Amino acid sequence: MLVLRLWINESKANNIQASQAAVKVYADQKLIFILGGDDRAKTLKPLLKTLDNIEHLRLYAIGSNKNSVVDLAKDYTYQSTACEDLKDAVDRIKSNLAHDEIVLLSPSASLDELECYKHRIDLHKMLIN
Repeated sequence: MLVLRLWINESKANNIQASQAAVKVYADQKLIFILGGDDRAKTLKPLLKTLDNIEHLRLYAIGSNKNSVVDLAKDYTYQSTACEDLKDAVDRIKSNLAHDEIVLLSPSASLDELECYKHRIDLHKMLIN
């Protein structure tokens, strides 16, 4: 049996509104959400509130605000993991990804560990293959 896993790279979503729009598309799915970076001192609370209606959700936080994301996720009782970087997040996800889960990279912030969104796209492609 062929099992396909869907990885969605929404790297250009470097603000809360763009990530909210991306998340809404997959709200009825089992979602793994990679987010974080330099949030430019803006709270991600509105974004996490948007996630409240997703039944199956796991968060993987990356970037300079990863600990803030994990702390905020506790307020909503979301399962969350702080990761060293995008590679660490992808490696962790790959090790326990179910066939019916969707992985969404939508940083909601400027991804501070990479040069630009094109670099994020290229790195993400390389890591998931």
